[in-house]
Amino acid sequence: MKLGRLCTAIPEAVSLPDASTAYLISQDAAGCTKATLETTRYAFLSLSRFLESIGVDDLRNFGPNEVRQYILHARGKGLADRTVQGYLFRLKAFTNWCVREDYLPSNPFDNVRMPKVERKIIAAFTPAEIKKLLSGTSRKDPLSIRNRALVLDLLDTGLRASELISLRVGDVDLSTGMVTVTGKGRKQRQVRLGAQARKALLRYLRIRGGEEGEPLWIGVRGPLTTDGLHEVLTKLGKRVGVSPCNPHKFRRTFALNCLRNGMDPFSLQILMGHSDMQILRQYLAQTQADIQRAHEKHSPVDRMFDRRNA
Repeated sequence: MKLGRLCTAIPEAVSLPDASTAYLISQDAAGCTKATLETTRYAFLSLSRFLESIGVDDLRNFGPNEVRQYILHARGKGLADRTVQGYLFRLKAFTNWCVREDYLPSNPFDNVRMPKVERKIIAAFTPAEIKKLLSGTSRKDPLSIRNRALVLDLLDTGLRASELISLRVGDVDLSTGMVTVTGKGRKQRQVRLGAQARKALLRYLRIRGGEEGEPLWIGVRGPLTTDGLHEVLTKLGKRVGVSPCNPHKFRRTFALNCLRNGMDPFSLQILMGHSDMQILRQYLAQTQADIQRAHEKHSPVDRMFDRRNA
C-alpha cells in the first residue's frame, strides 16, 4: 500500500490568541529584538479589540473588508497615522506567516490598498531651545548631572531612544569618544562623542559608579527605559518652556546640524544607522531658512548680474 500525503486535521477555528502566540515564538526564535516583539504585541492587542467589537473569533473570517474596517476602527480610536501604518505593517507580516503555516488560505491584506501617511518635516531644536534645555541641567544634583549628559549625548550622536538606553558602562571609550551601538536588527555600528559630551558623561559616571556591562543610564526606579527617557525629556522640556522635547527631535537636530556643518550625507547615513539614503532624506528636509540662505548664496541670476557689475 502506498502512503499518501500525511494530513493533519483541519482546525475548527483559528483564534488570534493561538496564532499570535505561535507567531511571536517564531519571531523570537528568529532573533527579533524586544522592541520589535513589543510593537507586534501592541498591534495584536489593537486587532483583538477590533475583532471582539465585530464578533469575529475565527481569523479565517478576517477578510479584505474586515481589514478596511479595522483601518477605520484604528483611526477612530485616535491613533496617529504612523502608528496605524506600523500596526498594519506588523499585521500583514503576521498574516503572511499564517498563510505559510496553513493557518489561513490567503492573506486578507493582499487586495487592500494601504493608507498613505503624510510626510511631515520633523521639527528640530533651535539654538535658543538648546540653550534653554542646557540651562535646565546646570544644577549640581545627581539628576541634573545625568540629564545634562543625556541631552549632550543625544545632541552629539543622534542615537535612537532604544539605542541610547541600551548602552552599557564600558560601551563608551572616554579617551577617543567612540561608542559601540547596537541598532535596529541587532546591527552594530560606531558613533562618536565630542569633548563636551564626554566631559558631561564622565561627570555622570563619577556619581553613577557601577561595573562594566551594567546599564549606563539609571533612573530613580532602576535602569532607564525608553518610556522613562521620554518622561525625563518631556519634564525637562516643560520646565524650561521647550515643547515638544523627545528623542526623535534630538535625532533630527543632530542630522540637520551635521549637514549644516559640512558633513557629507554618506558619513551621516552611517552614523545614524540608516540602510539607505531614502530614510535619511526625511531628516534632511531643509527648513525655509536653509533654502533661503542657499538660494541667496547660489542664485544663478544674482551671480550673473554680480559678474557683469564687477
